[in-house]
Amino acid sequence: MKKPTIYLFGDSLINYGDWQQLLPDCTTFSSGIPGERAEALLSRLYRTKTKEPPDIILIMTGTNNLLLYQDTRFPEIIKNIVLTLKEQYPATRFLLNSLFPFAIPGIEKVIVAINDRLKTIAVQTGSDYLDTFSPFKSATTVPFGPDDVHLNEAGYQLWARCIRQHINHRMRY
Repeated sequence: MKKPTIYLFGDSLINYGDWQQLLPDCTTFSSGIPGERAEALLSRLYRTKTKEPPDIILIMTGTNNLLLYQDTRFPEIIKNIVLTLKEQYPATRFLLNSLFPFAIPGIEKVIVAINDRLKTIAVQTGSDYLDTFSPFKSATTVPFGPDDVHLNEAGYQLWARCIRQHINHRMRY
């Protein structure tokens, strides 16, 4: 059986992960840019076309929109990202990643509302939704580094486990 190819799009949370090590049963390509907002990811999509379409595209963006700019409108940009990529890769499965439960006072309700919107967008676009909020919220080991935003090794291991479980149980590769 062929290893699924997964492209990971996003910001520093994607960039800092050693995805080939974290997902050894997949062929991974990471396209994360630290500090990037959702609209910047949308604007760079024209440069992403490859000869072979990936099996899965995971999108995890919006953290910088929310935490640096208090922008909660970015889920609509994520919807445009998915629709743009679906034109390029019509046979590819899409996985919209929830925002993590960042340990920042007063933000949890906002993140829950954004994640609910991302679930709706996943349905509207025929994508899958990956809930990482719940497993991170109930993690017995702290998954975040000192800034309470970026992941530590335990956080990346947990995220990779969530991705693997979703691929194995829902996407059937």
